[in-house]
Amino acid sequence: MTGGRLLWSRGTSVGVQVPGLLLIPQRVEDYRPPAWPGASVVHLDLTAGDRLDEPVERALALGARLADPQPDERWRVLLDPAGHPFCITTVSPSPELFTG
Repeated sequence: MTGGRLLWSRGTSVGVQVPGLLLIPQRVEDYRPPAWPGASVVHLDLTAGDRLDEPVERALALGARLADPQPDERWRVLLDPAGHPFCITTVSPSPELFTG
């Protein structure tokens, strides 16, 4: 979904390289998905620019599902196939956050 490059895929983990980041989701024995809304181990907010529908449709096509409730119209909260929440949003951080 992020356009990353698959580095490996094993029974217990997958490595995906995206610019500036290496994602390594791992399988956990006896895993129970977190409840939404609630706490999660990791929560990703993915910026979609000004078009929300297309990235959400792509995530759904890749196995995500919409979470309930949806707390803000600028975000779509989705659950990955294992139940982890993540958001796709039209909100981008201010460039001032990244300067010294």
